[in-house]
Parts: sequence; structure tokens; C-alpha cells
Amino acid sequence: LAEGEDDGVPEQSADGDKYEDYPEDETSQGDVNANPELCVKIAEEIKGVGTELFKQKKIAAALEKFEKSIRYLDLHPVLPESTAQELQDRYNAVLTPLLLNCALCALRLPKANNQLAIKYTTRLIDRQDTGKVNLKEEDKGKVYYRRALGYIGSHQQDEAWADLQKAKDAAPADPAITKEIATLKEAQEAKKKKEKSAYKKMFQ
Repeated sequence: LAEGEDDGVPEQSADGDKYEDYPEDETSQGDVNANPELCVKIAEEIKGVGTELFKQKKIAAALEKFEKSIRYLDLHPVLPESTAQELQDRYNAVLTPLLLNCALCALRLPKANNQLAIKYTTRLIDRQDTGKVNLKEEDKGKVYYRRALGYIGSHQQDEAWADLQKAKDAAPADPAITKEIATLKEAQEAKKKKEKSAYKKMFQ
């Protein structure tokens, strides 16, 4: 190769992620557009990097990796009918935690991105509702709880209340869900008292 010439092999970043940020630029292992299995493999590897960053409390960096993983899976939003069951299971096994992880990271950013948390949890709930995935009860608890937190941060208390009830149904023993229900109840009661007081003053 001449000096400065691109050999087509991406440089591995310090965190161990050797893949391009956007799938359309990725050619190192073949045609990602034509190969769903390759996309799943790449997504699994990038997710692993994101998980390590999350363990190191590098939340924003972890979120970037999780979102990057999803971009690779999103090249094949619907797998061909001929796809082996094993690959379909792998696809769901990586996408479900990625959506949950993105929501968690969005909520744990220094300034929580509530809308992003709502976006990713809603996507997973839609996948459950349309039969694309069958969530375990534990994951149902997580997804509704995390969306509820996004709603609370966005001052959408009615939506948060509905999701917390669903989270409680799925994970009745989870203390975080029970605590959030109590906190939201207190906030709603305080709001009602304030409104009642303001209403009384109008007619004094």
C-alpha cells in the first residue's frame, strides 16, 4: 500500500470497538446489507463494549455503543422468512437488552434524556405487543418501570401511573417499583391539595 492509502480495515478504537459508526460505511467483514447474521454478530460485539463502558460508569459512551449496535440490527428490521430459528433467537436476545440498556443510560445521563428513554422502551413494548418478542416477566417489569421514569421526568403523571401499575403486575416484589408508586402517589396527593387550596382562594 502506498503511504496514506486506505487498506479497508478499520482501526480499532481504544475501547476495543473495531467497527464503523454507521453500517453503510462498514465493509471489513463483508456486505452487512446482505447478511443479517453478520449484523447480529457485530451488534453482539459492540454491545459487549458498551456493557464494559457502563460498568466503568461511562454512561454517555455506553449509550453511544448501545445505539450503534441497534443501528446494525436495524439494517434488517424484519428477518427473511427463511432465517433459522437460532438466528432469530440471537437477534431478539441482543435487541431486547439493547433497548432496555439505552433507556437506562438515557435516564442516568447527568441530565436525564427522558424522551429517549420513552422512545426505546416504547419500541420494546411495541415489539412485545405485536408478537415479535415474548418478554420475560422480569424484563416486562424493567421496560414499564423505565418508561414510567421517563414519563415522570416529562411531567406525564397519568402515563407514568399506568406504566407503574403494569411494572408492578410483572415484578410485584421489586422494591424500586413499589417505592416509585408511593412517591408518585404522594406527589399526586400534594398536587390535588394545592389545586384545592387555590380553588378555595378564588372564592374567598
